[in-house]
Amino acid sequence: MTHKSSITLFLGAGASVCESFPTVFQFFERVKFPDGADARGFQTACQELARRIAVAERTQENSQWPRFDAEKLWGNLELLVNSNKLTSVPFGLPVTHSGLSPQNTGVAPEDLLAFLKEQILRIYGRSVSTPSEPCPHRDLFALFHEIVPPDEPISVYTTNYDTIVEDFFQSPRFSEETFHSAARVCTGFSQGNPGRWKPELFDAEIPARTRQVNLFKLHGSVTWKWESTGSVLAPVEINWRQPTGDTDCLLYFGYKSVPERDPFKTLHNRFKDSLVGSSVVFVVGFQFADPYIRETFDFALRANPNLKIVCCLKDVPAMGTPLSSLMCAFPGRVQVLARQNKAPIAFGEDEFSQALRTVLSAD
Repeated sequence: MTHKSSITLFLGAGASVCESFPTVFQFFERVKFPDGADARGFQTACQELARRIAVAERTQENSQWPRFDAEKLWGNLELLVNSNKLTSVPFGLPVTHSGLSPQNTGVAPEDLLAFLKEQILRIYGRSVSTPSEPCPHRDLFALFHEIVPPDEPISVYTTNYDTIVEDFFQSPRFSEETFHSAARVCTGFSQGNPGRWKPELFDAEIPARTRQVNLFKLHGSVTWKWESTGSVLAPVEINWRQPTGDTDCLLYFGYKSVPERDPFKTLHNRFKDSLVGSSVVFVVGFQFADPYIRETFDFALRANPNLKIVCCLKDVPAMGTPLSSLMCAFPGRVQVLARQNKAPIAFGEDEFSQALRTVLSAD
């Protein structure tokens, strides 16, 4: 296979399903809402916010609760908290003919966001010490190892909070079976606990006989925090991945515009540069529902006429969905990895590796 350094990998929530992590639409099915004496109305508050979002967007998306786009709810909730809107009228209040009940017995947005961050850490903070068998990640990275020259890093962008990639690469067995050499992951943070944000590490010289993966976590990680030093907040990487009750998880929820502070400013700028300079972006398990991420892909397709996007999904995107619209806008340049009968090939299926190899070889 011809070596190509201009191939980028993008991992969405569907890339982690093989290790039993929920997609954004399955998240609320895994949330442990308190009940009994400990109940605080968090579930009712989430359902009410989902209803308000659906009303604002003129959809019926909330009718399938608990199946709801968690990133959308998180992002809108954080905007409410940051703008201090609706804090005088908590969620979860009964509705009367005159509007919301004046009784102050609901859930404040700040408390709801803190609770959901705890649940994010609980659900996505689980480490994966041993990959499942068969391991689609091993097949995927082995293929990219063939394509990308050994002296260049494999570039991986992801919206996932979990640490699947980092966990796998800590396993010497995974590295040897995948690359037949040592391997390491660079997330832009230095070694140590806490690790300091040093994006120049993405461009550091790669040690001999070591396969490096540059992992750009566009929405943050369960192991990232803000470290407060006086009036200054600095991003740090820590090893603690359990719920702590604090509200400073370093997560960048979707459905927002351009990030203006690091580490996310640098990560998203790197993403734009990579898209504009790539010939192929292979996307696993991402539905393009996030408006900002989708707009970034749209811009890159217009700015880079050589760019092609290959998507790996379980189902064919329905008409009118964001991905379907992108495919119609760029026919032949945005496609779904599929069999000869046009049926999609999901991540990890038997035909996955060969189908991807065929597509990348033909480019």
